[in-house]
Amino acid sequence: MIDMHVHSTESDGRLSIEEIQKTANKNHIDEIAITDHDILMSADAELYNTNIIKAVEFGITYKNKEVHILGYYVDSSNENLRKISELAINDRANRIDIFEKNFAKFGIKIDKEKVLNYSKDKVFSRSNLAKYLVDINICKNKNEAFNEYLSPKGKCYVSKNFTSLQNIIDSIKSANGVCVLAHPITLNDDNIVDEIIEMGIDGIEVINSKHSFTDIKKYLNIAIKNKLIYTAGSDCHGKQFDGNYLMGNFALNYTTLKSIKKLHEIRSNYVIK
Repeated sequence: MIDMHVHSTESDGRLSIEEIQKTANKNHIDEIAITDHDILMSADAELYNTNIIKAVEFGITYKNKEVHILGYYVDSSNENLRKISELAINDRANRIDIFEKNFAKFGIKIDKEKVLNYSKDKVFSRSNLAKYLVDINICKNKNEAFNEYLSPKGKCYVSKNFTSLQNIIDSIKSANGVCVLAHPITLNDDNIVDEIIEMGIDGIEVINSKHSFTDIKKYLNIAIKNKLIYTAGSDCHGKQFDGNYLMGNFALNYTTLKSIKKLHEIRSNYVIK
């Protein structure tokens, strides 16, 4: 079993990489892609287990939509990719200040230090801001926080403009990675999906915890039509309210994983064992 979309405490997940590994082993998941937001996996993290695929997820605002791109088997030493990561992380520090001002317009005080304390390395994320809004009783749950305030249509949304979408795609490829459009249903715009395909992505995340069966069929057809790799991932951020984990519930098949590895090998001239 393979899960190609999991987040750790390195970004906005609630499990450490070691805990993810243990949970994966317990649930008979053979390979896991750690797709932390904007953060390139360190060499130390790679030592946890060979079943961890080095990956990253970048988000950028494009035509008033927030597009998320997954990069698999990326070379974290690549200069272009490291620059993108650095720009994205610096942008997070700037965005929390703007969020603070936006919320103040609605009489809501944001304690930045408390928001940052939700993250292991005090890196800002909207997910942790959503948790903070729940904890101070502004919102009932994180979904309400995103819908009301934090999504691109929310009252306080702050766009991500640290680079271009095209540059993210090109940089992942320059780092010998395979770039995949994550959870396209969140865009709610097929024209934008078409434009992203034209930019040269390698694949579409067809199966995701955010996708209905109808969504899966739709994006599978789009991937096949455009001769793209189609992937699957849970987008697991930790334990759910029912005590279970999404991890492994939205699994990728080995044939597709071989296609991803093969494309990486072609770009890097290195065979993954």
